[in-house]
Amino acid sequence: MHALAVVIFFAAAAANNAAHNTFGHLGSYIQHDKLRAADAVVGDGFGYSVAIDGDTVVCGATGDDDDGSGSGSAYVLRTSDGGATYGQVAKLTAADASGGEYFGCSVAIDGDTIVVGAYGEFYSTGAAYVFRTTDGGITYDQVAKLTASDVPTGDRFGVSVAIDGDTVVIGTSYGEAAYVFRTNNGGATYDQVVKLTASDPATLDSFGRSVAIDGNTVVVGDYYKSSGIGAVYVFRTLDGGATYVEVAKLTATNAQIYDYFGFSVAIDGDTVVVGVYGDDDAGAASGSAYVFRTTDGGATYAQVAKLTASGGVAGDYFGYSVAIDGGTIVIGAYGKDDAGADSGAAYVVRTSDGGATYAQEAKLTAADAFPGDQFGRSVAIYGDTIVIGAVGDDGIGSSYVFAPEQPTVAPTAAPTASGDGDGKSGGESDKSGGDKGAVAVIAGAGVAAVVALLLLLVGVSCFFYGRSKGSAAEPSGVNSRPESYAQPPKELVPAEEAAVVSVAPEAEETSVEQPPPPPAKSGFRRGEPEPTAPQSEAEKEAAPPPNYISPSPFSALRAAREREPRAARSGRLSNPWSPPTLSPRPN
Repeated sequence: MHALAVVIFFAAAAANNAAHNTFGHLGSYIQHDKLRAADAVVGDGFGYSVAIDGDTVVCGATGDDDDGSGSGSAYVLRTSDGGATYGQVAKLTAADASGGEYFGCSVAIDGDTIVVGAYGEFYSTGAAYVFRTTDGGITYDQVAKLTASDVPTGDRFGVSVAIDGDTVVIGTSYGEAAYVFRTNNGGATYDQVVKLTASDPATLDSFGRSVAIDGNTVVVGDYYKSSGIGAVYVFRTLDGGATYVEVAKLTATNAQIYDYFGFSVAIDGDTVVVGVYGDDDAGAASGSAYVFRTTDGGATYAQVAKLTASGGVAGDYFGYSVAIDGGTIVIGAYGKDDAGADSGAAYVVRTSDGGATYAQEAKLTAADAFPGDQFGRSVAIYGDTIVIGAVGDDGIGSSYVFAPEQPTVAPTAAPTASGDGDGKSGGESDKSGGDKGAVAVIAGAGVAAVVALLLLLVGVSCFFYGRSKGSAAEPSGVNSRPESYAQPPKELVPAEEAAVVSVAPEAEETSVEQPPPPPAKSGFRRGEPEPTAPQSEAEKEAAPPPNYISPSPFSALRAAREREPRAARSGRLSNPWSPPTLSPRPN
């Protein structure tokens, strides 16, 4: 029986390795495509916001001026070749579009439905628009315009949006509220069902600046809570969305003013990720991100990790954008200077032990990175596919699609099943957990089963051949399975350590003058990254979009930005995509 036992051992190893290659270590990421609008012009701000679901990517372009300066738009792109390339299928604009609406400041997608925020609509009262496709994504039609009855002028309803199934969440910049809408007729109409507010509201709060939803749970960020320390609130519904109850208030364990905890938020299942781009562990606005988990169904949440870039420096803005799908987190750091000032980067962080610890999977940068690109201003993830917005690329803006390379199986003592995919087959689960990973499971299991069956037949043949030669029977117990056949896991970093994202030391930049340290964080002033909308139609037409870059001459602009000291970057007005300036709240 010894030969048969060995064959069974090898077959089990093959099955385990097949499963491991499908769901385990993803290998390095490669850039698959660079997305840009078909009618792109300087100042569009394409990639200001991004979202992805399945084969479909949505990119906001707040500076598009088809319907007036800063009217905005959003582009829908799809892949039909497994993610190798993406083609534009639709350009979305509001049916009542006009200048200064900044349509596309936020985008979200779930299945056939896309939600686009336009915080500047009607003098920054704001609105959100819902689009649906009924022909598999060939065309999209506007089905609803969402507004809140009690939002006054200037609250910027629509600055953040999120969607899961029949539920849409809309946040405000200055309204200190977030609104939940639902459809009961397949998306034909949407009704406001609840207004969410913090249990401890205070003057100058920014409750609603960021929102996220997964199933019955809604997460709302308030990055200016307690003078910029920030907080995040978690709400749950137990009656199908009729009411929501605040179940947790999340804060950082080592919170400081002007950290801006909650400027970005994301949720998947039991895990909440919070971006803290103002954290100064490695210098002013070097940034961080926090991971919280619930183990009691959402009754309480505990901090399990603080993520920072090991090599981070002042002005990186790590945590300006965050996204999560399953065990993988993506964190944008658009201020990273690897290819010059504000060229940007994004980090992929992954857990392989159920969220107890996190380790860096990859550091992403654009293949054509250039100073001022702000790669990482927005991020999104679906399965293994990651989308990164670079709003400043060439003054036009673009988005980049990344996915893992085909996994490389390390040699082992036991034979392993060879992979048959492009490294992305294991990443087809959506935010709600769903059953979209079943294809990968079946594929991996099928390969393992075939290999196991062949090896089993060989083993049986060897067994009977051995008996015919007078082989003695093996003692019982030799078929006992070892505990694991998986390849050794990557070294994990304890959750309590701040710098879990490991990056190689950065080479000294020779093409860009090394900037002096940035100013102290107390120099920040409160506000938003976008200017307040004009107050008259004439002013609307005359005002530039919030992310406008002068097209004349753009080469001179880029050269000037390369020479610009970092100290000037944190508060410059000439940079159309500078981080929020914290000025007093407008009336």
